[in-house]
Amino acid sequence: MSSNRPCIARRALTWLAMGAALVASGASAQMEIDEIVITSGPSYSGGSFGDYFIDPVVFGSGIASVSISSASGTLMDVDLFEVTPGEFICDEGIPSEPCEEFASLAAISALGALTFDFVGDLSEIDSETIPLADYDPGSGQSGFPDVTFPSQGQTGVSPSATLTWTTPPSWVEALAVGIENIATGVTPDEDLFFGMPVTTTSWAPSGMSSGNAYDFEISYFEPFEFEDPRTTDGARSYLFTSAFESLNSVVFFVPEPGFLPALAAGVLLIGRLARRRNAG
Repeated sequence: MSSNRPCIARRALTWLAMGAALVASGASAQMEIDEIVITSGPSYSGGSFGDYFIDPVVFGSGIASVSISSASGTLMDVDLFEVTPGEFICDEGIPSEPCEEFASLAAISALGALTFDFVGDLSEIDSETIPLADYDPGSGQSGFPDVTFPSQGQTGVSPSATLTWTTPPSWVEALAVGIENIATGVTPDEDLFFGMPVTTTSWAPSGMSSGNAYDFEISYFEPFEFEDPRTTDGARSYLFTSAFESLNSVVFFVPEPGFLPALAAGVLLIGRLARRRNAG
């Protein structure tokens, strides 16, 4: 599976575990570590497994920086990025993407533990170590999202188009969708649907614009583990989530306003030339 998938798919499991986004703020304030969430699981795309991933997320306030290391030494001083005030994630901007894309769940378990080193706005220092384990959600699920519109490589898609897919399997508990501008790598719009089962089959993104190519990604999720007692010390809340993810992506093109008339004129011209040849 491509490692350049939209952030919506990577972070949907965290949202499932949290139930609601925690937004903490307060520059130059006493450091508080509210939540550490680690998600892990295999992905399923096009009938095969791949991209066994791990994504740590930290929530808190008064935090200046966060870095992580693993007990095995595979991950050393990897910085997390603050994407919203008080929310730090391991993003794909990190060289070689060390926080995801392992060969197996066992390879994740082999990390041993993740140590989070914190520096506060007031130069406070803290450290928390979270043990990891081999969580196997199993492989009994089947099927990946079958996108019905647009088709792979489709041109002429309207910037106000509604994207559609087939009804999700009954095991799906959450459905994540997102579009990424291929040229810029920016994800202008994303959404997450909850339910049991999820029956949503369409989505109208609001961030598309003419003259761009987009990668539309849809992911099915079935979470298995929301909280592990081995990662809770009684004073702070640490979650380890595990889930099955099934995904698919489609690339499509939103043309400039004048593109379609020009294309239609070109098609008509080719048709006329063909008729003249046949008449001759």
